[in-house]
Amino acid sequence: MDKRAKRAEGRGGAREAPRAIFVALAALAAVGAIALVVALAIPQSLTVGFYDVDSKLETKMKGVIDAWARGAGVKVAYRGSSVEALEPKSLRRIDALILYPSIINEEKAELFATLPDDLAGTVAPSLRDSIAAAGRSWALPLLIDTRELAWRSDLLPAGSASARTGLGGLDAIGGRMPKKAPPLAAAGGIDVELIDIAGLFVVDRGGLEAYETLARRAREGGSDAALDADLGGFSLRDALAPLFQLQERERIHPNWLELEEADLVGVVEARLAGLSLQTLSLHRAIRRDELASWDSAAISRRSDGGLPVVTSSVVSIARLKASRAGRAIGQLCGYLMSAEGQRALQLATGLAPSAASTPAIDVQASGSRVAASAANVVQGLSRDGFSSTEERGEFAAALRACLRSSPR
Repeated sequence: MDKRAKRAEGRGGAREAPRAIFVALAALAAVGAIALVVALAIPQSLTVGFYDVDSKLETKMKGVIDAWARGAGVKVAYRGSSVEALEPKSLRRIDALILYPSIINEEKAELFATLPDDLAGTVAPSLRDSIAAAGRSWALPLLIDTRELAWRSDLLPAGSASARTGLGGLDAIGGRMPKKAPPLAAAGGIDVELIDIAGLFVVDRGGLEAYETLARRAREGGSDAALDADLGGFSLRDALAPLFQLQERERIHPNWLELEEADLVGVVEARLAGLSLQTLSLHRAIRRDELASWDSAAISRRSDGGLPVVTSSVVSIARLKASRAGRAIGQLCGYLMSAEGQRALQLATGLAPSAASTPAIDVQASGSRVAASAANVVQGLSRDGFSSTEERGEFAAALRACLRSSPR
C-alpha cells in the first residue's frame, strides 16, 4: 500500500472513533432517559407516624396529607407510635413523625434530621427557637393551639378583661362583672387540660424558670414531688391559690373539675359561664352564633426584661435521620408550609398557622400566632413534664384531690 492510501485509511479510522463515542454516549443518554421515566412513573412512597397526637386531630391532618398525596403522586402510609415508643427501633420504618416537640422529646432530637434553612426560616425566630436542641432546629412547626382566656363581652365593659391581667387577677376580673354573672368555666375533667391549667398558674406566679423547674421535678419525682417542689420560694400548691380563691368565692363553675370538652361547650352555649379558660381548639367547638358575643386573647405572662411566656401546643413534623424518602418528605413539608397547605391545615383543624406569611383564617387564629411568635413558647406541663398517659393520669388525680381540699 502506498503512502497516500495509508494516510487516507488513517483519516477514515480517526473519523470512525468519534462517531463510535457519540453513538455510545447517545445510547447511555437513552438508557438514562428511560430509567428516569420509569422512576418518575413509580409512585414515591412515604410513611408518616403520629406520636402522642389526639386521634381527632390525627384524622384531620391525615385528610390534608392524603389530598396532597393524590395530586403529588406520592403513596402515603401511616403508622401509630405509642407514648412510650419514641425509640430508634419503633421508628425504624417511619420517614416523618408528627408530634409535639416538648422538653422531654428534645432529649430524642438526635434521631431527627436538621431542618433546611428555607423551611426553618418560614416561622418566627422565637417560635423556631422553642423547637431547637443542641443549637439546631429538629422539628418544623405546623399548627399552633394557644391557651386563651375568653369572656362574654356583654358582661364586662370594653377592654376591662384581658389575658394580660394575668391569671392571678381572675378574681378581680370576676369582681367587675355583675353580681349575678355566671362564673368562670374550665375543662378540669380532662387530664391534659387540668395539668396545663396548673402550669399556667405556675408561669403566672414565677415565670419560665419556675415552670421549667416544675416540669423537671415532675419527670424526676412524680406527683407528690411536683406538688411540693420548691419552685423559687413557692410550691405548686401555693401557685394554685387563685384557684382556691375562685372556688371559695364561687366564681368558678362548681363542677369544673369534672367538666370535659362537651360539658364545657354546653356550659358556654347555655350562657352559664361568663369567663372561660380554654384552648383555641376548644374555642372552635363552640357554636359560632354564641361565640359572636365573646372576646378572647391568648394568655401570656411577661417576664421581667424578657419575652412573655405563652403556653401553646405546637404540632410539628420531623424527618427521621434514617429515612431514605428525602425528596417526598421535602415535598410534603414544602406543601404543608405553603400558603395553600397552611390554609388546608387551618380549615381542617381550626388551629392557627405557624408560617409567618400565611393569612390566618380569623381573628382568633391570628391572635394565637402573634402571641406565639413574640414569646417563649412552652408546650404545656402535661407534655413537658410527663412521658406517659399513666403518669399524666396520676398527676391529674393528685391535682384534683389537692384542689378539692382546703388550701393550706
